[in-house]
Amino acid sequence: MANPVTKLIALDCVKAEVDEKYKEAKAEAEDFLAELRDKVGTTVLTSPELGPDAGEFKYGRTRGKEVVEYHLADADELDEWLDGNAQAAISFVGNHVEEFGEWWFSSTGEVPDGISRVAYEVPPATTAPKLYKQNREFVKERLLSNGNFIEDVNRLLLGDGDE
Repeated sequence: MANPVTKLIALDCVKAEVDEKYKEAKAEAEDFLAELRDKVGTTVLTSPELGPDAGEFKYGRTRGKEVVEYHLADADELDEWLDGNAQAAISFVGNHVEEFGEWWFSSTGEVPDGISRVAYEVPPATTAPKLYKQNREFVKERLLSNGNFIEDVNRLLLGDGDE
């Protein structure tokens, strides 16, 4: 059996190939279903080779929902309201100190009284190991010793059967 790092590098290459083929197949299936939807109204397809028990590819439906948004409709009216309700604005700022302090500092370069701005360095840390500088084309060339990608990958990962 192969060294664990060799397995990881090889399987990363295989995964990338499968991911690419999956994206291509998904795009083709989406285009195929969209074309049928536009032509004859089809919204669900199953695999003719695998049958309906293998699953279906279809357009989903989301549930309706109410969305509420608030937008500035009239700046002068808001200013007038703020004049009469300054305590509400002050309360809002007090409940959102971090956002207000960051906004004020980025706007003015000053820190409001009563708010502290703390900047600090986070020292470099060791991360979990991962693959770096992977050359998947090189790995594919190495895996394709007899021209059959799947057989060569199986031999690398599972051994050649002599063990």
